[in-house]
Amino acid sequence: MFLKLLTMGSPYQKNCTFGHNLDTKYPIPCTIRDRIFILLFYIVFNWISMLRSIVTVLLTLLLSLFLILTLIVSYALS
Repeated sequence: MFLKLLTMGSPYQKNCTFGHNLDTKYPIPCTIRDRIFILLFYIVFNWISMLRSIVTVLLTLLLSLFLILTLIVSYALS
C-alpha cells in the first residue's frame, strides 16, 4: 500500500488535492508532501497498535500470574 501511495497520481498536477486509487476506492493525496505525511501517519499508527497489543499481552500474563500465586498461597494456608 505504501508503494501505491507513492506511485499513484502525478505530483506535478496543478490544483490537485486527491488522486484516485482504483484498487481500494479511497482517495489518495497526489502531492509528495501529503504522501509522506500519510505514510508517517500509517507508520505511527502501526507502532501504536503494536504497543497496545504488547501491553494487552503483558497485562494478561500479569493477571494470570497473580491468580496462580493467589491459588498457591490459599492452598498453602488452608
